[in-house]
Amino acid sequence: MLRVLIGFISLVISLSFLTSFVTIRFDISDIPSYWLGIVSGFYNIGLTLGSFKSSKLIKRLGFVKSYMGFASLIGMSALGLGFEFEPLLWMIFRFFIGYSLGALFSIIESFVMMQDAKSKSGSFATYAMCLYTGYGLSPYLFKVIEDDITSTFPLMLIGVMCFISMMIISLSDIDKLTGKTNGARLMFKDILQNAPLSLFYCFGAGFMNTVVYVFFPKVLFYQPLIHFTHLMAVSILGGALFQYPLRHLSRHFEKRTILFGINIFIACLIPLCVLFFKTLWLMLFLVMLGACLLAIYPTVVTYTCSRFEKAECFNIMQTLLLTYGIGSVIAPFIVTGVFMNLFMNNIAVFGAIFVMNALLLVFRLLKRVTE
Repeated sequence: MLRVLIGFISLVISLSFLTSFVTIRFDISDIPSYWLGIVSGFYNIGLTLGSFKSSKLIKRLGFVKSYMGFASLIGMSALGLGFEFEPLLWMIFRFFIGYSLGALFSIIESFVMMQDAKSKSGSFATYAMCLYTGYGLSPYLFKVIEDDITSTFPLMLIGVMCFISMMIISLSDIDKLTGKTNGARLMFKDILQNAPLSLFYCFGAGFMNTVVYVFFPKVLFYQPLIHFTHLMAVSILGGALFQYPLRHLSRHFEKRTILFGINIFIACLIPLCVLFFKTLWLMLFLVMLGACLLAIYPTVVTYTCSRFEKAECFNIMQTLLLTYGIGSVIAPFIVTGVFMNLFMNNIAVFGAIFVMNALLLVFRLLKRVTE
């Protein structure tokens, strides 16, 4: 399992860096904000489609061959971005990258959840910690490229890391470890009956996490005291560090109670991030905010899978990823089309997270009253 995660994390680091790179590349080129929303939206549309449209191909080819094919498409698309800096062209390539990544998430997360039916939360906690560590380390690739933001070097670096990921995965025995799965199908009705909170929280997690990955670089780039790479890193590494404490909390508290507590913490942290945006306190608040935001999706996944048979993990993961992806698709358009037209950048970005979190909190309270 460790070899599989290392291979996947290499890919995650490169693609997380690409998301931040696209945001900053558009910003320094004075491209209108709506183009960033469109390009990010098409990426997330691809991510959403790939999470469930690729299921038949994955089941026919197996996990390793499917991983090789989709990772190759990501590498070629990343290199294709270097042909010309044209928003329309980048929109197309970002769609293919998103589609491929959605398929890869289905492969890896299904593999992780099928390893041990008796210790799902432990397996997924390890996966989430590695995943968020990869996300957290990715901003430091800006230190590698230095001032070459407008050159093709960053895109070549991303391509190389994709092919490194493929090489590592090709040497793994992921297909032998996956076990038996049921036929490919979406399970919205089943999840609504057995774990109704899951779909709503997955949607909210997709929305809020996309705001972090896409729009945090835009606002943190102009923080006067701390380099934005450090701020981005601590925001995401906070989520990585919180995974094992979260695992221990889940042993003593019901996961729905944990999600409710996370909502309360986020509601308190967002105003502090806005008020102390130009101070060193921002780093501390971002660590805690990242820990809360990035804890939602793993908690929902383990909670949902615990209510179904192991053989349904692949279908559950595809359904949850699709729901997560829908939230990811909507986020860029809402932030650029609504919040950034009403507020200044940092208030708009933090405000979007605050509103979505408030909606989840209200839904959780209403659900609690009716139980």
